[in-house]
Amino acid sequence: MWYHPNGIANILSMYRAMKHCRVQYDSEETAPSFHVTKPDGSVRDFKPSAGGLHYCDTRETENETALVNTVAAKKSKYTIRAYRQAQLARRIHA
Repeated sequence: MWYHPNGIANILSMYRAMKHCRVQYDSEETAPSFHVTKPDGSVRDFKPSAGGLHYCDTRETENETALVNTVAAKKSKYTIRAYRQAQLARRIHA
């Protein structure tokens, strides 16, 4: 996943979401959406974009926080050597 301030990214892992939340989908709605019910009872809706990618518009929610993990933040947890070895492993695997 990546973050772009003016774009959307598919950041929902359905598998992981179902481990902690109830996930519902109804294809007969006007704008079919995934409804994710969080443990506190609140619901997040993931609506389809024009291109078909489902996203949650955080501008529609009040007093909520969206956390984003960036590649740079994850990369900084590893040494340069470990990062290069991981890159090499991916190239070899491909």
